[in-house]
Amino acid sequence: MGAFMVKNTNDSADKNFVEQVRRSLKPVKKEVQVVENGRAKKFEVRRIAVGPIITRFGNFMIYEFKINDRWKDYEVLVNAKAFDKDFMPLFERGRELLIKTDSGCRTGEIYLDRTCTCRQQLHSAMETIGKRGNGLIITIPNQEGRGHGYAKKYATLVLQKELGYDTYEASKAVNKKVDVRDYYGAVAILKFFGIGQSHRLEVIANNNSKLKEVLENGYSARLAKQDIRADRYTIKHLMAKRDKLGEMVKI
Repeated sequence: MGAFMVKNTNDSADKNFVEQVRRSLKPVKKEVQVVENGRAKKFEVRRIAVGPIITRFGNFMIYEFKINDRWKDYEVLVNAKAFDKDFMPLFERGRELLIKTDSGCRTGEIYLDRTCTCRQQLHSAMETIGKRGNGLIITIPNQEGRGHGYAKKYATLVLQKELGYDTYEASKAVNKKVDVRDYYGAVAILKFFGIGQSHRLEVIANNNSKLKEVLENGYSARLAKQDIRADRYTIKHLMAKRDKLGEMVKI
């Protein structure tokens, strides 16, 4: 990850940088226009927090956002060549920009449920973006359980454990639709960062449906498949994704 565009060389510069950090506590609000299902719609995007983190996959800037859509809360990890005085990323033009959306799987990513592959997907994306140095991961916590929420997701886990259902069968038993997520808020974040149609996007996913929203908004985008290795806990989960959800998964 690139450095901030600021140099701390003396007490005066340090004080100026402290003021710069204090200013970052004030929400930054932008209104952006996104095409949603064929119609132009205005989104209000508010950046409410920003700061750097150091991980084993590289250094990232982490942002917290609020958007006036159905999902509301967004978290974004960014690796970029540099950041301006307002801690906004400066992405390299002429190179494909890596994008990954993540549904904020609490059971797999925080509590390390071994039947879930979300943690492996997240870490794989962080590693790829960390090496490339030009990309972002957009986490949407309220999309837990393919958009149905914690309660329904946990109910599907009961069916998988006690009745041997796979992830698709369990979701069909609990929900009318298996997946109700959309990614128009993610497009709004791209536009907040000034990522326009001149940027070529590489979307990290195993399902072409993840391209829908960016293509609808005029971006040039292609899929960057993830190779997630199956084990005895996840093989049934991955087989259901391949055979019933159309994901390009290697078993």
